[in-house]
Amino acid sequence: EHDLASTLAAAKYQGDYAGSKTCAKAAERVTAALYTVTAYHRHVGQVGDVAVDPEVAAFSWREGERSARPMQALITSTIAAATAVPQPKLDEDFSHVFEGMHREGQARALWAKFREELRGVSQTVRERNAQRTVPYYRADPSIVECSVAI
Repeated sequence: EHDLASTLAAAKYQGDYAGSKTCAKAAERVTAALYTVTAYHRHVGQVGDVAVDPEVAAFSWREGERSARPMQALITSTIAAATAVPQPKLDEDFSHVFEGMHREGQARALWAKFREELRGVSQTVRERNAQRTVPYYRADPSIVECSVAI
């Protein structure tokens, strides 16, 4: 039997993981991790629209100057361009990943159910945006890119 507490202790993780032995707690932690590497990363990582203007975004400015120096502006725009490459979206069909695996049918069915739930989230985002003065699309699964590829 795998002892999660021993593994966490050996890895020198900080915090109280005594309650981490339940499936519900594991699901909660995995959900938080997935959110962090998808939607939250999308939210904080979308800088291309502001990085084009060296008066708005740069890693540093010289005191008293209006905008970033040319090298700083170049670095900022290079990072923005390099990280702005379109990646697969969270709601795409990744069922090919399950080919040949144990319980392939169950995995595909679970993925199909997940995608259906994502369509519901997307619909909710669209409905809420219809009521907003300034729409917020970054939580829409049809826009959120999957994994840390973003």
